[in-house]
Amino acid sequence: MPIFSFIPDRRTLATSPLFLKKTEIHLWQICLNNFSAKQLFSWLDPSEQTRAERFKTDILSHRYIVAHAAMRDILAKYLGGSAASLDLVQALHQKPLIRPKANQPELHFSLSHSHEVAMLAVSQTWVVGVDIEHIRPIADVTQLAKRFFATSEYELLQQSSKAQQLALFFKIWTAKEAFLKANGLGISNYLKQFSITLNHEQEPIGIEQAKISTEAWTLHRLVTILGYESTLAVKSSSEHTLRYFNWNNA
Repeated sequence: MPIFSFIPDRRTLATSPLFLKKTEIHLWQICLNNFSAKQLFSWLDPSEQTRAERFKTDILSHRYIVAHAAMRDILAKYLGGSAASLDLVQALHQKPLIRPKANQPELHFSLSHSHEVAMLAVSQTWVVGVDIEHIRPIADVTQLAKRFFATSEYELLQQSSKAQQLALFFKIWTAKEAFLKANGLGISNYLKQFSITLNHEQEPIGIEQAKISTEAWTLHRLVTILGYESTLAVKSSSEHTLRYFNWNNA
């Protein structure tokens, strides 16, 4: 099982972009409460700063600022620039893209954050979507699944023991959100239009009955810290390697 490894020394990264092989997908874990939002606020563009200031609580604003500043810092280092100068544009359903520039590699990326942790997926080759969720109690998990999941997913949850239901719910939920984020779609209208394929260990591995996309997709249950569930969706069935990193802003 892969483990998170630390990035090279930041003094090296300042003059040398991060290296991402075309066969790799890099996964960055960001512990949001470990960093000062005040110091990172200037890395955001005006639209991100405005959004950060609109959150109802300081903690939600803090987590948004750190997650998006870290995303900018990481992506900029692949491209050889700075976090503040990274030119992001909003595509369909608010999915951000990097405005293409001459002689720059194309990067596909996806950011998700929940509670105190964020996850960023980056690829040169494949469209990706990632979701991370803080596992918390749900009063009636089967009723929530009945409302949002495909029939086969709801039935699987019903057939599972009470002890297994919560963990299984978050495995399916993060897989569905990762797939929708990769496609630039919101969750409200599409959650029931496809179902998640699970292996014998009840880990998400693929998509079934997807009217949204006829392409081949691969799902990976990700390694993360205790108390969280995370899934990566990759628009490909070809072989690829996952590499894990921690963002430390050192």
